[in-house]
Amino acid sequence: MLWALICMMASAQNSIDRIVERYSTMGGSSFVTAVKRNAKTRKVEKVVKRLTISGLQTSRFVNTFKEEATRQKDVVASTADGYTTMVFTVEGNRQNRIYNLRYKGNGHGGDAVITIIVNMKD
Repeated sequence: MLWALICMMASAQNSIDRIVERYSTMGGSSFVTAVKRNAKTRKVEKVVKRLTISGLQTSRFVNTFKEEATRQKDVVASTADGYTTMVFTVEGNRQNRIYNLRYKGNGHGGDAVITIIVNMKD
């Protein structure tokens, strides 16, 4: 049972991280990573990754997020001013990951921003 839960949590991490990694190296997108370190120990405390895409690529991210959302227990989805936002958290032994997708319109051919926040645990 515990192993199944761990596999489900890793699934979101793997599929979304994999697609972000793939699209971050392609043209037509913008990718930024920021790392926060402890000043004394130099250990990584937080990593923020942001991918901005547009066009037909958006639908692939929307579909991936919707698929992963069915496996998560705490998913927040909202729509305002023509934008849809989906957020969920995956908790792990060594880190917590927050996945955020914000897209315009119906998710087919518009703009989208994917943000992944990785908070390291001590």
